[in-house]
Amino acid sequence: MASQNGTSIYDGNTFLTDVKIPDPNVALVSILTGQTGNLRNLLSLQAVKGKLLYQGKVAKKTGRLEESAQALVEMREVKKGEARLCGVITVGGELPVSTWKGEPFFYGALHNFGRDPSDSGTFHPAHNDLVDVRNVLAQ
Repeated sequence: MASQNGTSIYDGNTFLTDVKIPDPNVALVSILTGQTGNLRNLLSLQAVKGKLLYQGKVAKKTGRLEESAQALVEMREVKKGEARLCGVITVGGELPVSTWKGEPFFYGALHNFGRDPSDSGTFHPAHNDLVDVRNVLAQ
């Protein structure tokens, strides 16, 4: 295990000293950005699994919210402005739309996150489908 200053590593039997670990670690950066290794494939599998879990869980009154789920892998700035590969599950968009008071109403966010009655006068409970999917994927 590398020490905080990056000068010694214990390999289980002995300490290796004066080990130079570059900052940033070029090997780690190449893995996390998809230049080498299978991280893109692993993230894609997890994102698709999450999409399928969501589609199996979400209410299916019209089926449009279920159909709107998408899974993809893309570069995102997640730590200190450094881009990394991330598995992304997107729900909503323009597919789950209805008409309310003569205007288009995109209900994906309302379904998942709910609405407090103090915001609109009506209570819409949160269904937390995405939170449930995240909890399953985190196991």
